[in-house]
Amino acid sequence: MKKEIEELLKSGRTAYSIAKESGIDVTAIQKFMNGQRKIGNMTLDTAEKLIKVIKNSEQDT
Repeated sequence: MKKEIEELLKSGRTAYSIAKESGIDVTAIQKFMNGQRKIGNMTLDTAEKLIKVIKNSEQDT
């Protein structure tokens, strides 16, 4: 799960688009993207929301 989330955050998508789709605050997404927050320390709720974004993007392709 951690690897998939890392790939999403490095995929080139904007923090805004991930935040909009996931419901997570854009500032929180930016902090995960730039390393101010560690992915290993994110809440389960946040991780589940990001996994949902990943699954939605897989269905679109």
